[in-house]
Amino acid sequence: MKHCLICTNCKKKHKPSIFLLRCDDCNSVVKVEYKDFPQDKNSMMDSLLSSNSTSLGDGDTPIIPLNNLGEKLAHKFLYAKLEFLSPTGSFKDRGANVLMNVAKNFGVNEFVEDSSGNAGASLAAYASFMNINANIFVPHKTPDAKKEQIRVYGAKLFPIEGSRNDTTISAMSYSEGNDILYLSHNLSPYFSEGMKNVTYEIIQEGFLFDHVILPVGNGSLLLGMYSAYEALYKQGKITNIPKFHAIQASSVSPIYNYFHGIDWDISQVLPTLASGIAVSNPPRIFEISDTIRKSKGTVMTVEEKDMIYWKKYMSENEGLFIEVTCSAALAGLNKLLKEKKIEPNEKVLIPLTGTGLKESK
Repeated sequence: MKHCLICTNCKKKHKPSIFLLRCDDCNSVVKVEYKDFPQDKNSMMDSLLSSNSTSLGDGDTPIIPLNNLGEKLAHKFLYAKLEFLSPTGSFKDRGANVLMNVAKNFGVNEFVEDSSGNAGASLAAYASFMNINANIFVPHKTPDAKKEQIRVYGAKLFPIEGSRNDTTISAMSYSEGNDILYLSHNLSPYFSEGMKNVTYEIIQEGFLFDHVILPVGNGSLLLGMYSAYEALYKQGKITNIPKFHAIQASSVSPIYNYFHGIDWDISQVLPTLASGIAVSNPPRIFEISDTIRKSKGTVMTVEEKDMIYWKKYMSENEGLFIEVTCSAALAGLNKLLKEKKIEPNEKVLIPLTGTGLKESK
């Protein structure tokens, strides 16, 4: 056995399974643990599967300098990884690739998933590719472009009135009532494994970053990237781990509040255009907070007007059309620089996670 699942709380180990979302002892979330930590995407997939994997071509996205932004913010060393160039226009394709390959390997032929839009589209695309039936639940207010994309891939779409959390509740109820596997990308230990490939690609290209700034909702990208960095560092493959900074919308900020010891509950949620991080109850909140602390990073919130501003700026000055969720990281960068939490010669990476085409009217 090349990997197992381990509880993030009580540390009980479980056999590999697509069906296990929580520890059967303490009900905490689980994560993947390897016998020998993989060094690249191919060795990781070999450790997860008993058969060959297939892909729609996710990964190997370019890293480019943000020269105009750097001049505006008086910081020379700013880079973006263009994750919105993934097959469905979102970084979520990396997680969907791994999750659906593992599901296929376990004989899954139908599943239920809830999403704010991008993960649902990614899983719908990979489900179509692998001949698996997808039932995707999204909030009713999800942008029409994202809902139409899910439909295009042949998935059965369920728009749900209410909050993002209401969507999750509806999906779980439908799963139980129809005896269909609930394959939550937020809970599954396999989804964030795909995000490790971002780190593998960065290292393979010879980039060394001091800071990574991310929009964070459920935290799969942060958790996957950091896990790979940490393992490679312990093995002596790299000499430093970047500081990871999580950026949330001020309207929906459970991780910010948890990290800073501030009381939070779902009643505090306000509307936000950053739908990709509008997660009021992230199941891995402890794991996310612990990871940020280990990296010596921080959590910040940003305002709606600032996200809108930076989305427009990136289109008009860098030629990059991104969704509002992405621009949260840029607003966060601006705050980090103003607060002098980034030194003048430090290199900064911002993964641009989703295309603005999904929000166009």
